[in-house]
Amino acid sequence: MVLREIVRRCVSLGARLAEPGEFTRRAFLNERLDLAQAEGVADLIDASSAEAARGAARSLAGEFSEFP
Repeated sequence: MVLREIVRRCVSLGARLAEPGEFTRRAFLNERLDLAQAEGVADLIDASSAEAARGAARSLAGEFSEFP
């Protein structure tokens, strides 16, 4: 309840809620994540098994972005 009221007050003062995927998009555009990592975020959210979540987490950690 307290958090909801804080958010409501912030919005009433001019703040806005982030859109879905906004932080990932900003991280990608600011070169904090590469495309494989950004896709890893989506894969992690959509993972339907522990194995899929582990693979997505590896992608997000940059495992598939490293070159020899």
